[in-house]
Amino acid sequence: MQPRLATALVFLASLAVAACGSDGGTSAGTDTLGADAVASDAVDDAVDDASGEDATAEDTGGDDTAVADTTAADTTTPLEAFTAPGPYNVGYRTETLTYTPAGDTEERTLRVAYWYPTRDTEGDNPLYAGLLAAPGAFVDAAPVADVGALPVLLFSHGNGGFAEQSSFFTEFLASHGFFVAAVDHTTNTFIDIQNDADPRIFRWRPQDISALLDHVEALPAEHPLHGLPSDAVALAGHSFGGYTTFAVGGVGFGVDLMLAYCQANELPNGACETVADDEALYRAGFYDARISALVPMAPAGMLLFTGGFDTIVAPMLLMTGAMDETTPNATEGNVAWSNLSGEAGNLRIDFATAGHFTFSDACELDVGAAFEDGCGEAFLDADAAHTAIDAYALAFLRLQLLGDTGGVPLLDGTVSIEDDVTLSVGAP
Repeated sequence: MQPRLATALVFLASLAVAACGSDGGTSAGTDTLGADAVASDAVDDAVDDASGEDATAEDTGGDDTAVADTTAADTTTPLEAFTAPGPYNVGYRTETLTYTPAGDTEERTLRVAYWYPTRDTEGDNPLYAGLLAAPGAFVDAAPVADVGALPVLLFSHGNGGFAEQSSFFTEFLASHGFFVAAVDHTTNTFIDIQNDADPRIFRWRPQDISALLDHVEALPAEHPLHGLPSDAVALAGHSFGGYTTFAVGGVGFGVDLMLAYCQANELPNGACETVADDEALYRAGFYDARISALVPMAPAGMLLFTGGFDTIVAPMLLMTGAMDETTPNATEGNVAWSNLSGEAGNLRIDFATAGHFTFSDACELDVGAAFEDGCGEAFLDADAAHTAIDAYALAFLRLQLLGDTGGVPLLDGTVSIEDDVTLSVGAP
């Protein structure tokens, strides 16, 4: 077997076997409201509440930093402006950061990946993790220098994944003028994950994201990307990264319930062990108030948050697949939405024929377990799914971070991108 193919198989197998979510089973259909049934006045109110009177591009950048206006050219239609790549090419670079998590005395080192807008038109293309060719990005390209500070999107990969596992998403946002940063969650990537996962990963992951944001905010003057990120920040994540997104977003942990449950039951990846060992950390939670919009995709671990959803503050765009067998809607997506749908500003898009790996680049590898949960003839074409994922996320993030209402026709169901999608809107 060729080394690259073998590595790809290990990657996909680790994602499926070591997933944080349910062991399988069929996913239940959602009982949410379809876009065609949403009253227009209720949607208008929801959008108004989500954006707020003061959510302008100028003041979301903070007192001292104006956020760049990266709206696509006026000659495009509203749909094209959110489905087509943006006006910039994409730069890519990597480095490392080191920090000491709460609860530990030893430092933790993370690999960091950045995507950012550039006007360079040529350069070396990366090969993400030695697996995925990236012809649309240029290594160490010069960043744009004349558009002001950019909105920031942080990304958290899935269990056994890696920082670049959803490059269709991170590259797209960079082309639209976002500063995108992701980390390898050390000990939880396809390279270093073990059969017996370190249970501390449940508390490491959200702290990794806050450490990443600390790192981004403190880029020194001599750093090539210094001055590029603004303080308008969102977080997205897939699978275990969805869990991470909920935790950083302020959803509380059901510690007492977990401790009682774990007396007679076990949870994947040592969740019971870490909650018992680090009870005080989970009671305090991992909320980071600097992050003002959330985009979890096929999230895992909702059981850990039982009773804690009412503490969340930031608006959320929840993305799920009705054919997801790794983190089924019945135990994950529907549970999350039933606790979130009562709040204005929250949205959900559910793909009728998407699986767990639809929200990653796994289908490009053409091998492994992804075909059973997101790829192949039974599922929505990956390119079509990625177009919809990108467009809804861009519309939502521009609304929440910049106060840009250009994508509202997508968010209120006036414009449809993909028939496979059911759009649900939180209470007005």
